Amino acid sequence: MKNIITAFIVILTLGSTTAQNTAKISGSIGAASTLQDTTFFIVTLQCIDSAYVIKTHLNRFGQYSFDAIKGKSYRLSLNDIADGTKDPVNGVSTLDLVMIQRHILGISVLPQAKIIAADVTLDNRVTANDIAQIRKLLLGISQQFISGKSWIYVFAASIPPSTFPFMELLEISNLNSDLIDQNFIAIKLGDVNGNVKWP
Repeated sequence: MKNIITAFIVILTLGSTTAQNTAKISGSIGAASTLQDTTFFIVTLQCIDSAYVIKTHLNRFGQYSFDAIKGKSYRLSLNDIADGTKDPVNGVSTLDLVMIQRHILGISVLPQAKIIAADVTLDNRVTANDIAQIRKLLLGISQQFISGKSWIYVFAASIPPSTFPFMELLEISNLNSDLIDQNFIAIKLGDVNGNVKWP
């Protein structure tokens, strides 16, 4: 389908809103060039100053946008309708095992985002235990990783210069102007060669 599907945007209402007292918060998911299911991923904007929470789906190109009240503080996060548990074996193969093993041995270092993907146990390190977890999944011995997660969502600016720890949400204090390029990276655990099939 070639038509652009517009994201469903919910406007946070904390009293009357005008162009002068709102600011735009927008961004995208890295590497999501084409999404088949635009309802799979959900971006959540929570107002810290109140109980208000607004959510939006991504558009087909992995982008989102909110209009939010200025002067408020927010938490911005990304998740999916399966809470990160869908299809653990998607994108995972014996090639990933080889690449992770070479990384552990220091033969070939993985890029930072792929190091996070290799940490399927989510213990902030890449070890032989991660390899064992992936091997069990591929052999059908286990149906999911020990962490229970298949996808994790990382605020892109939090990755460099170090891989761990990373941020899974962004806190915005006293919003006073537009915030663009508030981007996330959707990471499929176990997939370090990048052949995951996007929803």
